[in-house]
Amino acid sequence: MGKPELPRTKERASTRIRVAEPLPGDTDKRLRAYALAASAAGVGLLALAPPAYAEIIYTPTHIKLTNGRLVVDLTNSGTENFLLTDTTESHSGYAYTRELEINGSSNASVIGGDHKGVTVLHAGSVIGSSRSFQKVSGGEGLLAGASVSGYGFYSRVYGNWANVRRSYMGLKFIINGEVHYGWAELSVLDRIDKHHGLNVGALLLGYAYETTPNLPIKAGQTNGGEAGTVSPNGFHPRPKTLGALARGAAK
Repeated sequence: MGKPELPRTKERASTRIRVAEPLPGDTDKRLRAYALAASAAGVGLLALAPPAYAEIIYTPTHIKLTNGRLVVDLTNSGTENFLLTDTTESHSGYAYTRELEINGSSNASVIGGDHKGVTVLHAGSVIGSSRSFQKVSGGEGLLAGASVSGYGFYSRVYGNWANVRRSYMGLKFIINGEVHYGWAELSVLDRIDKHHGLNVGALLLGYAYETTPNLPIKAGQTNGGEAGTVSPNGFHPRPKTLGALARGAAK
């Protein structure tokens, strides 16, 4: 006799059903905010080219000018972009004038144009194509001056920059046929002493220029940012990441 057959067991396929559990409220809220930010910004990020970030070349200095000339080489390449001069002239032997002026190379210009000469700019002032420039190549841009008669009967100080401390000139010049904008920071002394001596001089505290052609720069700005955007503090903000946008939307 053979062995009795054991009863066969029926095999059942085990089926597991996954039930979606709700995410914690805070996590769900952040994910939704991120998705909204991504969908809002995604089209713009794909359609637009990456923003151009400019570079500013800044040169700090501390150079005094009292009677003579001082070259301002914005590119630090040995080029005389601008030239500050401080000279005394005699008029008919009985009157003397001393003036602080700025000259420049071909196509060099400064913001100014009124009868008092070069404009004084405060930190943060925009220097670009929207401003009025006067050429100083082959001529003089007056900053400050002093004059006195030979007998001291008449004396005066004059010019926009007379006794101005830590302010800026707006500059425009050409590199390889293209326009660039920059600034120079100065303090100016302009007075007549009791012996009728003319004391006119300047302290050059630094200068900078924008390396991207035709891009504005702010007076006192020493670093670059996104081309074409200007914020109230004088710096160019970089774009926010999607994560930052999502965090803002989640608030």
